[in-house]
Amino acid sequence: MKVTAAIFRDGDKVLLMRRADDQPLAGEWEYPGGKFEDGEDGSSCLRRELAEELGIDAQIGDLITIAKHTTDSGKAIELHAYEILGYTGEIQLRVHDDMHWVPALEVPAHPQLPADLIVSQAVSTKCAIEYLNSLSDILTELIINRTCYLDFHNALVEQKAKNNHFISWCVSNYYKVTVINLCKLLETMGKRTLQKFVRFWKCPKHYIILEQSSKNAVMEFYDIDTGEIHTESISQGMLDYLASIDFDADLIEIQQMHERLKMLRDKKLVHNDVVKFDVVTPQVLELHKFIDATEKMIISYYGLFRHGITFEDLKKSLRYSNFVLNLK
Repeated sequence: MKVTAAIFRDGDKVLLMRRADDQPLAGEWEYPGGKFEDGEDGSSCLRRELAEELGIDAQIGDLITIAKHTTDSGKAIELHAYEILGYTGEIQLRVHDDMHWVPALEVPAHPQLPADLIVSQAVSTKCAIEYLNSLSDILTELIINRTCYLDFHNALVEQKAKNNHFISWCVSNYYKVTVINLCKLLETMGKRTLQKFVRFWKCPKHYIILEQSSKNAVMEFYDIDTGEIHTESISQGMLDYLASIDFDADLIEIQQMHERLKMLRDKKLVHNDVVKFDVVTPQVLELHKFIDATEKMIISYYGLFRHGITFEDLKKSLRYSNFVLNLK
């Protein structure tokens, strides 16, 4: 049986609804949607179902996942989940008696039907990747800036340039921007920070979500001869990977880096202290170690959600062979 599910999002929350007492599967939580009819594709089916069940005209977005589940009675369910981009009208509870906006990261922990739970795991993973992407945007800026700075630094060293106001201004501003962006990445108060991400997943009730997702992890293989798609469990590998991540140690390291950065920000930058250029530039090297540590953590957390990422291309020198920095 093919059915559809609507994923409504409000920021970092998704909408679950409870089926009314006079409905099949009364009292169960689910994503709103319904069965395919003859000749319908997923989008048209879901739009019709939402008009019938909720009284709205919905704009259907991308397919998020297709969840396959076999009930205890042997019925095979194929649940097609789509993101809802927007809708007109007011939501009416015609076949449901309650609705609840649930944080997307923790929606797999909410009671729900088995097929919907598979969808929730995909939704939670999607939200986690979005969260990490927002952190990666800041990290990418840090790495690109560092590459530019190192090109500048190497040119100064090669040309044996003496410190002057322009060099001090460049180095000082790079230092300030780096401290501020690292603080933004590691602080506790921001909307999305690495520290909040680690704190969330180290919590036992959220860690269980990662364990369950790892147990259900599969890899799909496409057979070019038959055109068939085969799946293979990778649960043990994912469970081993999860066990290899020390959330407590990462959190301690993040807090230590953040405390140091706060001191630099509040005591040095506020008073506009000048960071002078020299061959070693110890203050800047310390920040570069923080960037490396943060990069390592973010890459490891992407792996939890079966996503690989690398920043290596951003570290390549941007200098051309004919580049000369004439500061003598």
